[in-house]
Amino acid sequence: MLDPLDISLIITTLVAGFIGAGVFPLIIKLSYKHKFFKSSNSRTVHGKYVSTLGGIGIFLGLITGLSAASFINQDLTLMTKLFGLIFPLMIVFILGTWDDLHNLRAHEKLMLQGLAAVTLLTFHPIAVTDFGGFLGIHEIPLLLGYSLSFLVIMTLINAVNLLDGIDGFAGLYVVLLSIFMAVTGYLMQVHYLQIIGLASVGVLTPFLYYNMFYRRKLFMGDSGSLVLGLLTAFYVLSFIKEVRVQSDVFSHPLIWAYALVALPLIDLMRVIFIRLRARRPLFSGDKNHIHHAYLNMGLTHNQTTFIVMQLTLSLWLFVNWLEFLNPFWHFVATWFLIFALYVGPIFIYRKTGKFKFS
Repeated sequence: MLDPLDISLIITTLVAGFIGAGVFPLIIKLSYKHKFFKSSNSRTVHGKYVSTLGGIGIFLGLITGLSAASFINQDLTLMTKLFGLIFPLMIVFILGTWDDLHNLRAHEKLMLQGLAAVTLLTFHPIAVTDFGGFLGIHEIPLLLGYSLSFLVIMTLINAVNLLDGIDGFAGLYVVLLSIFMAVTGYLMQVHYLQIIGLASVGVLTPFLYYNMFYRRKLFMGDSGSLVLGLLTAFYVLSFIKEVRVQSDVFSHPLIWAYALVALPLIDLMRVIFIRLRARRPLFSGDKNHIHHAYLNMGLTHNQTTFIVMQLTLSLWLFVNWLEFLNPFWHFVATWFLIFALYVGPIFIYRKTGKFKFS
């Protein structure tokens, strides 16, 4: 017989999925009726008439699914975990929707993102205050731990936001990450990770259909990508915290954390390097992201998305296989794999002009 947790896992997935499946086509219809289209810029590759309000459906499906799971479980601790995530998500959702309708300045975005980060760290004790001996570092001062965790949240919010440049790219990445977290939550019996992971998969599945395959495409916009960025940061910090308690599941949690967010981080690092080298403003838009580089090889949006996601899964499998190494060499091997898998194909193609996936 199913217990309340099993029922809540099923219900949260279905509710989030059905809400998304119902809201996404409505958003497309209203966007075309009332001309809710965001102007194209130097980093967008979509046409003029594409709705960028898909984040509304993502947010509604996510919070409805989490609320349903809380109601079914009737567990105060679990409810605190779930609703403690909803409030910071609401902040970045409002920020993203505002930006989708009226382009905000960079400092305005950073202020609200900072508020969301502080709210998340206030409601959840997920700040990293112990490196567990990694590179010889153990416990660090509380203030330093919160400052580093704040920086992680701010970085990942913006890094995932930058991934949202072509069909399915950011959405499918977060689906893979959510599945990983749901499985990790099952292995470690961390129920909130299971619920949040499955709710995310539930709502993003119909979104990916309308984003990648539907005739009138739907983009998530900043209202969706900022929500997914904060969710990614929550996943990583929660993962580190929980693995510290149950170290028998993963030997090197910090290295796994790097690997899990390698795609948005390497993309962000690469873009910053290119802009600094060209002496251009860091917040200027361009088409120098990893997905743009793969498009330049002659791949379609969907081909680029599926190939890079396969590289992401390959990275995670290699990191798992290399856990027998000591932490230092595991760290070195992971960063070598990150550059080889994501940047290697770009480098080879630009040097030879002959590298092809097909």
